[in-house]
Amino acid sequence: MDTGKVPAAVPAADQARAVKESKPRPAAGRRGALRGRNVSGPAHRPEGNSVIEELTAFVRARMTEDLTYAWGGAVAGGQWTAEGPRLVVDSGAAFEMAAPLAAHTAHHDPARVVRAVAAKQAIVAKCERHLAQGAPGLDARDSELFVAQILVALAAEWASHPDYRAEWNGSPAGGA
Repeated sequence: MDTGKVPAAVPAADQARAVKESKPRPAAGRRGALRGRNVSGPAHRPEGNSVIEELTAFVRARMTEDLTYAWGGAVAGGQWTAEGPRLVVDSGAAFEMAAPLAAHTAHHDPARVVRAVAAKQAIVAKCERHLAQGAPGLDARDSELFVAQILVALAAEWASHPDYRAEWNGSPAGGA
């Protein structure tokens, strides 16, 4: 049963595996079919990789960053809780800060971040399988549009990141 705790010292092999799983991988058998296609709208982009490949790489890179921060926080202790203006870690460490900040930080403890990344990795993997295998009742173009919409939604979490591209959500400002 998951208790929500991350061990105080996360083994290096587990960290390496999580980072490896977050690296970009093209959908099997469909890479060539997606190259140079802009599936977020009717016009095609003539240059480079497809929007799907770019979005997948962006989302995987941000998940890797999130895991890196989570592993760093896990070293401080597994479960984080807020006690008024203090963030208390089950290792015994405590940090003074404004009560709302302590509550927010405790809510986003390393174990939660690791679970959130695992869920997003599963979504990206399902998108890749969907593109590779197709879906009953959808042609290739509709499948690509469906996957692109999912990846745009995932990428929106990091809309303030400098590598985020405004055209992914159609907003000239680039924000979600």
